[in-house]
Amino acid sequence: MIKFNSSSQTHTEFSNFHRSPFCLNGETWPTVEHYYQAYKFLPHDPEWAEEIRNASGPGTARKLGRSTDHQMREDWDDVPARGRATGR
Repeated sequence: MIKFNSSSQTHTEFSNFHRSPFCLNGETWPTVEHYYQAYKFLPHDPEWAEEIRNASGPGTARKLGRSTDHQMREDWDDVPARGRATGR
């Protein structure tokens, strides 16, 4: 078993907070955490999702994604993990 978290000295590449930009659906995302948090608000609040995508870091993205000032997509609990990963 590999134990890690965002502050570990090893295996940080497995953390959602690992800074490794990637492109998905024509957008570049700084971390998986940015994408995961923003996806909660797509497609109904793209402006807020963009704010999350442009957050200064993954901790800020997580904080913005947990905001109760914006309505999360109603089907979030029904969106399978693979859909969250592919944007579908």
